[in-house]
Amino acid sequence: MALVVVLLFLVAITGISVWTARHSMLAEGMARNQMDQEVARQAAESALRDAERDIDTASLGQMANSA
Repeated sequence: MALVVVLLFLVAITGISVWTARHSMLAEGMARNQMDQEVARQAAESALRDAERDIDTASLGQMANSA
């Protein structure tokens, strides 16, 4: 009888450990995705600023040429 109780206890602890490990891996993946999303957003904003600067420079060049 004691062996059955110990085996059930071992199965329960193993299940809890597996669930905890999977939960931890999921949280780490979500954090990594959030970091990747932030890097992508910053890259997009940088590209937009660069394009705005190119447009401003081009329009100033056209104004200087027409004057």
